[in-house]
Amino acid sequence: MSTLKSLSTNEQNAINEFSNKIKQTLGSGLLEIRLFGSKIKESSDHHSDIDILIVAETIDNNIKDTIFDIAVDVNLNYDVLIAPVIYDNKRYSDPTFKQTHFFHEACRKGIPL
Repeated sequence: MSTLKSLSTNEQNAINEFSNKIKQTLGSGLLEIRLFGSKIKESSDHHSDIDILIVAETIDNNIKDTIFDIAVDVNLNYDVLIAPVIYDNKRYSDPTFKQTHFFHEACRKGIPL
């Protein structure tokens, strides 16, 4: 991940730990993980959350729970607020979804982790 002026060292460390744990947990089922939102637009302040897009081949409640558990642990360890946004490949690949503002902001402008 390239360093962004809007990220503190603590936030960078939290993002790195979160993304590494997600990669280890989802393995080859992980298709994308991206930082997006105010942190990459450099319009954030110290109260802003850290938006991270996660796209996996399949998503079920167990996977969601695991992702949120990892986020909570990292959030508590680093005193940050990582906000994972989770999609499965079917939804992420939908042509209608690809026309949304969210897709444009998160997927096209987001920074791969």
